[in-house]
Amino acid sequence: ALGPVTISDGEVTSLVLSRERLLTGIQATQPTEVRIAINDYPAWQATVDGPDVPIRRSDDGYMLVNVPAGETKLELTYKVEPVVWVGRILTLLGGALSAGILVAPSIARRRAIG
Repeated sequence: ALGPVTISDGEVTSLVLSRERLLTGIQATQPTEVRIAINDYPAWQATVDGPDVPIRRSDDGYMLVNVPAGETKLELTYKVEPVVWVGRILTLLGGALSAGILVAPSIARRRAIG
């Protein structure tokens, strides 16, 4: 095991980890499963030596990826779709607008009294 990456039939040889990317070297003695102790979420995408591979969810909510025997590079990337960013921005704008609508009457009353 190295950081959040474990493999039962082999060795984790390297690990580079950031908020939106995990790159790890795997030396597997046979085709096996790699467990990544990071919560599984649909925005995660995995590749093994380049091609996309499926991510499965473990019983405890982490990610599982199959790797072949031998030396491989497993890369996980967190990719948020542009529509999600638009939704987040609209939510923030809506919250700011709602706060302004709620606060504006009290400011107007203070000005009228003062």
